Amino acid sequence: MDAKKIMAIAIVAILIVAGVGIVFLLNDDENAELKVSYLKKSAYETQIIAESIDVFSEHDLDVESVAVSGSGSDSVNLLLTGEVDIANTGEGPVASAIKKYGRDIVVVCAANVYTGGQVWVASPEMSGSMAITPYDKGSDNKDDVKASFENAKESLGRPISLGVQQGSTTESEIRSWMSHMDISFNDFGEEDNDKLVTLYNIKANLLPSTMSNKGIDILAASQPYPDNTLTTISGSYVIGSNADIDSYGLSVYITTKDIYIEKNAEIKRFVSALKDATDYMVDPNNYDECTETCAEVCGTDVSTFESAWSVSEFQIGWTDQMANVLYNTCQKKGVDVTPEFCKGLCPSELNDHMSSL
Repeated sequence: MDAKKIMAIAIVAILIVAGVGIVFLLNDDENAELKVSYLKKSAYETQIIAESIDVFSEHDLDVESVAVSGSGSDSVNLLLTGEVDIANTGEGPVASAIKKYGRDIVVVCAANVYTGGQVWVASPEMSGSMAITPYDKGSDNKDDVKASFENAKESLGRPISLGVQQGSTTESEIRSWMSHMDISFNDFGEEDNDKLVTLYNIKANLLPSTMSNKGIDILAASQPYPDNTLTTISGSYVIGSNADIDSYGLSVYITTKDIYIEKNAEIKRFVSALKDATDYMVDPNNYDECTETCAEVCGTDVSTFESAWSVSEFQIGWTDQMANVLYNTCQKKGVDVTPEFCKGLCPSELNDHMSSL
């Protein structure tokens, strides 16, 4: 056999092995009845704990949890591209999915209603004449906050650079916060030097390193990225959060209409398992174990999840409050829906099943 044929066979063999490796990485458990994408950070505690205490097997269910980096929009993308059956995400990416797919999006349940989970952090370079005044809800110092942004922009000689992942829940929250403070901003790709802030699209998990490399002046993200930044970048400081504007967030599980019809029984068992995990989480006797488990899984400190627990209401359902949080986010994102539409995204028979648990 000549050298060319040997080389060709070798190349084919390498490609086959590489291909098998890629398939293995993407499909750890090909026989899983349900594949669920989520993020290893706060607001996703229910999936983390459900996995760690193995409640799925107690409901005769084989679930593969698929962790993704970035934001909830990345989790939704895995659902929409057929990689997973269910996506665990925030209300922002759900609103974006509804805008594109309408009633083809099905809400399986929400697992958490919380506020204060979206946090804005300024870099240590934003000091002196460029220092940003943190918002204080008690004194409602909006004028002072705006004035500090104006001073910082003047000292910089350009709009303040603010990094946030486009399409994430945090994006809609920071937009609302700046509007509430009467702070003008350039949208992604805009360059109006008269605006106080310019938004830059940066993956959530890359925001701390981007700030460390002095690529942005402020970051907006959900935990643990703000706490990671405060821990690793000396002198960085919090300037606000979505709690300032009484804005609530959701941890939501969604699927598509076709998957819901095909895997109806499995999805009901999945919801039952999440309810068991939630009952476990809200038991004070399990608090230390749960926060320590989440910190270990997410590679951050326990205090991050102790903070998350203090602002969270863990529950499995699709209540009017949950639907209204989604509706308000849809309004912010220009998605033309009604409150009744948002309530109806969770099928009535599934809602009845959750009510019976």
